[in-house]
Amino acid sequence: MLQPWTRPLSQPESPDMAIDHEFVDLTLPLLPDMELTAVQTAETLGTLMEFDREKIDDVKVALCEACIHAIEDAEGGRRRVRVELGASPEVLRIRVVESGPRS
Repeated sequence: MLQPWTRPLSQPESPDMAIDHEFVDLTLPLLPDMELTAVQTAETLGTLMEFDREKIDDVKVALCEACIHAIEDAEGGRRRVRVELGASPEVLRIRVVESGPRS
């Protein structure tokens, strides 16, 4: 099951993350094809969680689109895109945000 996750970066981890057995935090520079790093990580987590192939592909497409959108919004400044992935036995939580100072 793919669920939205809405925890501002400035706040402590939400109680939802306490149930996650695995947590991956990626910070992507604004370089070509960096969204593929996040997509590959999500695919690995989905495989470990034994998601079916169709579900993994859906997650990959949604994450790729979210990363590309965040990268486009971040361009022009010294900003990065942060991707947080939290996995529990039946839930994969993904959050994509742009981070860093605006120029």
